Amino acid sequence: MSRVHAKIIITDQDVVITNVVARIFSDVIHHYCMCHIQKKKNPEYLSHVYNAHGEFKNQFYKSIHLSLTIDELESNWEAIINKDGLQDNQWLQKMYYIHKKWIRAYVCHNFCAKMSTTQRSESMNKCFKDFPNSSTPLYKKFQDELIGYQKFSVKKIIFVVEVITYKVYEIYNEKTTYNVTYHVNSKEATCNCHLFEFLDILCRHVLAVLIKNAHSLPSQYILR
Repeated sequence: MSRVHAKIIITDQDVVITNVVARIFSDVIHHYCMCHIQKKKNPEYLSHVYNAHGEFKNQFYKSIHLSLTIDELESNWEAIINKDGLQDNQWLQKMYYIHKKWIRAYVCHNFCAKMSTTQRSESMNKCFKDFPNSSTPLYKKFQDELIGYQKFSVKKIIFVVEVITYKVYEIYNEKTTYNVTYHVNSKEATCNCHLFEFLDILCRHVLAVLIKNAHSLPSQYILR
């Protein structure tokens, strides 16, 4: 690839492939295919759990997809296991053992154009279909986030040596909150939703903070 090495490789969780990637591509970040785990392996190993525990499927989905932080993930996962008495479920134990390679709270720190699956029809094509098409402006996705910031309110909660931490929450829904850290001198902002790290598009939570503090979009957020 013109002497450019891959930064991320997504595979299924086959042991042989995992060992080869670790040996041959030692500097590459290795993710496991979310689709392979959820759609192929989950029904195979968790069908009896879905049937026996009515809310398990929804709670499991929320835990792996909607947990914003690692602490939140750990808490949600433990709550599910304890509530449904699944401490001895070997499949869940195995999935938790490799959770750093596939659950969103961990993988969202690495840019991969929001792709989490090896299946082209459900990843690349969907990514480009949802993103640009022949009539879509380059920054349409950014515009969606820019418009979306208006639904959020910003509250300063910590100010330590030129670094401000804001609580960002929906105006009519304070239950879902995000933490955005803003560096006054560098004008850099980081949100715990990690959309920028994951997709290279600024989230509406960061934009709500930048609009409060900056007159224009900082240059580091206008990418090549």
